[in-house]
Amino acid sequence: MARLNDLWKQRAKVKWWVDGDNNTKFFHSYASSRRNSNSILEIEDGNWNLVEEQKQIEGILSQFFTKKWKYRKSISHGWPQPQATLSLDDRKMIKNEFSMSKIEHAIEHTKGNIAPGLDGISYSFIKGYWSIIKTDFLNAIMYFLQHGEMNKNWKDTLIVLIPKVSNPLVPANYRPISLCNAVYKLAAKVIINWLIMVIPKLVSMEQAAFIKGRSLSEHMLVGQEIFHKFK
Repeated sequence: MARLNDLWKQRAKVKWWVDGDNNTKFFHSYASSRRNSNSILEIEDGNWNLVEEQKQIEGILSQFFTKKWKYRKSISHGWPQPQATLSLDDRKMIKNEFSMSKIEHAIEHTKGNIAPGLDGISYSFIKGYWSIIKTDFLNAIMYFLQHGEMNKNWKDTLIVLIPKVSNPLVPANYRPISLCNAVYKLAAKVIINWLIMVIPKLVSMEQAAFIKGRSLSEHMLVGQEIFHKFK
């Protein structure tokens, strides 16, 4: 019963749940409501026609995002080389060997029931059964970090469309996110923790998003100031 309750609690994504509030019927109803509200039942095509047939909806969304995220060649001419940007101490630091303690630190500082990938494994499961899976888990991630070879199944990713507005009717109203497998996310987290001290030195100040210590709001304020100057 406890396992069933955990399953529906995870699917419901109730952020304010606390220990002792177990109610499988409540979580089941909440999860079903979320599933229905998140379903894409209609979408407009390129001619503003409302489409309700599921296969057509899938085709419209696939075509839109394929075009939007198609390969674009980046121009790197004129950008400084990483070795010219980093100090000698920085380069020595990132060349150090990975350790098991770094992997365990990444696992300890993960949140619990965030949305899992295709493997269905949450961080709560990993932490709860750590004594059983610890050796295999650590060895798998350590092998990747040391040899740079990743099992292709780790990279299987579930792409989910998140609505940007309350009543989305066009593909542009959706934002795609990637739900990666647990072992992939942990390997990425270890690498990010490893590079976090040098990333601000490698990424130009013009890039504000996804960099610790920087904020998009600062760029918005600068944009507003420039706009007012032109008035």
